[in-house]
Amino acid sequence: MFKLSNGGVKITKNGFVDALESSPIVVWDKKVPNTELDEFKKNVENKYGKKFDSYWDLHKWSVENYTDFWKEIWYFFDVIASKPFDEVLVKTGPGFLDNEWFSGARLNFAENLMRIRDDRLALVCLDELGNEDSVTFAEMYEEVRQYAAAFRKQGLEIGDRVACIMSNRKEAIFAMLAATSIGAIWSGPLPFHGVRAVANLVTFVDPKIIFAVDHFQDEGEEYPLFDKVVAAGKSAPNATKVIVLATQHETISRLSEIPKSMLLEDFLKSGKDT
Repeated sequence: MFKLSNGGVKITKNGFVDALESSPIVVWDKKVPNTELDEFKKNVENKYGKKFDSYWDLHKWSVENYTDFWKEIWYFFDVIASKPFDEVLVKTGPGFLDNEWFSGARLNFAENLMRIRDDRLALVCLDELGNEDSVTFAEMYEEVRQYAAAFRKQGLEIGDRVACIMSNRKEAIFAMLAATSIGAIWSGPLPFHGVRAVANLVTFVDPKIIFAVDHFQDEGEEYPLFDKVVAAGKSAPNATKVIVLATQHETISRLSEIPKSMLLEDFLKSGKDT
């Protein structure tokens, strides 16, 4: 049950929201049957001989029996793994973080995400100019398949690294899932860093492929990235390709300044030719 004040809310000078001190009214008091949470609760009740009268009863059980809880989460969501786990939790030391979860398991999270291939919405993309785009799971699967084929054409293999110099956009997600599906390691140096910082981070990552955009906008501010991409390309001696998503006209004429560069459309075309 959720309650909201009769008078609504007010915004303080600091931008915080305060609920007014009036009598609360109920805005939602309907138990929705057949939710995944309800199904999970019933599974646990049946398997462990429990009866949870509320969400908080289930929560209490999950905290007190966390290995059983996470084991049931694994099974409930049908995690795809090439090798199942041996133990849910192995203590590796005295510290709070000295734990190995699902020891022995091997899986690819891109494989788990990409098993959904229907027309449900996977991504809703909106930029600061109001341009909106949506991508279904079926469309995303096809995009990732094409990106993966192109990565393989460029020689990307298990254990290789890909450095992404890009804002949050669908192309970055497609490329990340594609690289992950191959077994490559994805790294994203923040595009807000300066030229030298980006170059240093790329040198540290030592990528085989750099995936970049030439420009983006954030909170109304323009961020030209071309010079950072040039520096990144020169700072990665083992990089075989720098893939560039060109959003500015001058990028195409200056592309040769980036070592081993290739436009995104040509990169994707190379995968179709395989």
